[in-house]
Amino acid sequence: WLQHFDVDSINEKLEERRGNFKQSVDLGSFWTKSRAEKEQLSPEVRSVEWMDISEAVVNCLTSKAEIFTPVNDFQHTEFKRYGVNERHPMYATMFTLLALENFKTIDSLIENAADFEASL
Repeated sequence: WLQHFDVDSINEKLEERRGNFKQSVDLGSFWTKSRAEKEQLSPEVRSVEWMDISEAVVNCLTSKAEIFTPVNDFQHTEFKRYGVNERHPMYATMFTLLALENFKTIDSLIENAADFEASL
């Protein structure tokens, strides 16, 4: 499934979701929805993008740097707007990415995942 992951399509859907969320807030209907309905409507992720594992690891590693290091311009702007000057540590994600890097081919990753699933 990952080989066919369409970043542009996902980002279009996320933009549509943000629009639906904004409309619901602007109309006031968001605040009358149940918690589950709010969670379905509220955008949790801004966008997705492909990047090299090494770049992703650096983004994780800098999550607790002494000097605030945003991962992109959007995060920089939003953190500044809300007065946030640090990111949550992303060490578990970083170690997962480092483990993934050990797989030299997609087939070896798929084989390992299948072996793991069979062991459950």
